[in-house]
Parts: sequence; C-alpha cells; structure tokens
Amino acid sequence: MTEKPTTPPAKKEPPRRRAIWRIGRGRSGGSLGLAIFVYWAIQAGRDVLAADGDPNNPMLSKLYPSEGKHGVQRPANAELEESKLWLANTLAQALEHNASLAIDMGGGDRVSEELASESHLADFLKANGVNPTWRDRRTVD
Repeated sequence: MTEKPTTPPAKKEPPRRRAIWRIGRGRSGGSLGLAIFVYWAIQAGRDVLAADGDPNNPMLSKLYPSEGKHGVQRPANAELEESKLWLANTLAQALEHNASLAIDMGGGDRVSEELASESHLADFLKANGVNPTWRDRRTVD
C-alpha cells in the first residue's frame, strides 16, 4: 500500500523578470552573447524583449526585429536625450508586458556610460520587481 505524503508539494514560484544591460567597448562579441541569452530565455518559455540601443551595431535588432514578438524600436539617434527617452519607453513596454528585458547599449561611445550613470536604472528596476544584471567589460579588464 502506498502512503500519501503528509506535506503538500512545494509551490513553484514563477521566474522573476530580469533586465540584462550590456555596456561595453564594442568588438567583443557582447551583442551576440546578449542575443544568445535572449534566445535561451525564449526557448525556456519566458517573455523577453530584446532592446537594441547600439547606434553602431544593429545586430540585436536584426535578430529580433521590432515587428516581431521579442523586438522593440531602436532609438532615433545616438544622442543622450534621445537614448534616455528610448530607454524609458522601452522599460515601460517591458513592465506593461510583464517581460524580462535585454538591453544592448553597445560600446565605443560615451552615451552608454552617461546614460548608465544618470538613469538610476538598478533602483528603478528593483522597485518594479525586476532583477537587474549588467555586464560592463570595462570592469573586467
């Protein structure tokens, strides 16, 4: 005779939303690496948006175009104010869709550095229930 368990099975929590923000110098494979993370998340059945804010390399938006389920519009230009507006709209879109977000700000320019330092992105994401993660190659070398 089989005994019934006395405790209910542990309730599996849904995965928390994540935001991965890549900032770097460029020409290091970061955009491709980020695209792979997006692919893995999609394959795992997670809602994720691929946000390509890299003015010099549209790789992420080529793989996940804005017309598709996982892409978002690119910023109109590489100016700091335009990038800030684009980032705010992209974050709002991810929160509205309850999706994780992969942000590629590219490399080789000061816009991504200024945007990172001025946006308080980590605080905003945490306050909205999103775990922030970023990869900044400058801190590894």
